[in-house]
Amino acid sequence: MGLRSDDILELVFSANTNFSRARFHIKGQDSSEWAAMLKHVRSGEIDRYRHTAYLEAMESAASATASLPTQCPSCFAELAAQPRGVTSVTCEFCGAVVTAA
Repeated sequence: MGLRSDDILELVFSANTNFSRARFHIKGQDSSEWAAMLKHVRSGEIDRYRHTAYLEAMESAASATASLPTQCPSCFAELAAQPRGVTSVTCEFCGAVVTAA
């Protein structure tokens, strides 16, 4: 039995990852549904689907990340915005580990 194109999901990763692509055979499922859900995750819209019991945890994670500085305290390089829940980041210029305040 051959693979249908609608049950293959291929992900293409950014240049700074160890892998450039990953292909998944999602047997019996439509890949467009998975692709739509991944778009919800990337855009942050996935939060609409979360149960209200998790809202406090999400808000706490967001505030922890928001307290990260936008500039490295060691070399003053700009630090990239981080996803919710990240509490430390390594400066790509000087290697300093910057933590949330």
